[in-house]
Amino acid sequence: MRRNGRLMVATMACAAVLWPGFAGTAAADSPVRTQACGTPLDTDDIATVTALSDVGTLTGADALARLDEVADRNLRISEVLVAHGDRRGLFALMEDVATHGTVLPMLRSGAGLTDSGRDARFVLDYNENWLRAVHAEFTGAPVAWQWERYFDTAADCAQSGAYAAMVGYNAHMSVDIPHSLATAGIGAGNSADYFRLMDAIAVNNSVLVAKTKQVYNADVGPLWRFYFFGEGLDRIAGQGVGSGALLRSALASVSTANLANGIGLANPGTRDITNTAINAQWGAVDGVLATLTKMHGL
Repeated sequence: MRRNGRLMVATMACAAVLWPGFAGTAAADSPVRTQACGTPLDTDDIATVTALSDVGTLTGADALARLDEVADRNLRISEVLVAHGDRRGLFALMEDVATHGTVLPMLRSGAGLTDSGRDARFVLDYNENWLRAVHAEFTGAPVAWQWERYFDTAADCAQSGAYAAMVGYNAHMSVDIPHSLATAGIGAGNSADYFRLMDAIAVNNSVLVAKTKQVYNADVGPLWRFYFFGEGLDRIAGQGVGSGALLRSALASVSTANLANGIGLANPGTRDITNTAINAQWGAVDGVLATLTKMHGL
């Protein structure tokens, strides 16, 4: 709890400096966007993405079967969006590489995992959260605040494609992952598989970086390495984003912070303060990613 408290203090302090305009609410129903910096999607494209992102029509008998179905749907969504150069497909592409290329092979083989059933439930939950966000975006329904930020950034053609992609990954990691950990019942005593999966995704990043560059001409490599490995922290000291020591405290281990936040969410007594910490962590990371993008033309 002491460690979790330090993480909460650090991330909330960072967010206050880095993201003063943060608000945790979703927009009201709005017209459906037909494009995000690419060519417009037609009504058939929108209908296809809407149908594929409807998690209410999944038919898998267990978590792994449903995850297979969700992963295939996400791939098909990415194909529709990529065909139009629509930048809302940036995260879909990255998630496809991570899920099909790393996570599903590990779950199917065991790969030294201790509870692949629980792991499948964890991965399924965060993939379903992403599909729900896509479904809301393509039906005009209110989108979860972290994903609303991603879709808005992807549609802002003045923003870097690499930054837009990492806004999506930050929504996924800083917000969705802790909630999925809590949903799957993963805590300190059974977290080894979680760290193994996250480490594999982080380390096996070359295909993800190469594919994003090839498809969208967006080089996520520098921001990805910063996000997972802390590279580049020294370069932003003194840039109005807080002290190096504070940033290191907040970002030394995203996966560790997420586990602490997942544990906090699972406890009704700490759920509210943990949600505050999650929002703050998201804001801290977003601010640093934006600063690195601006400083180094990423």
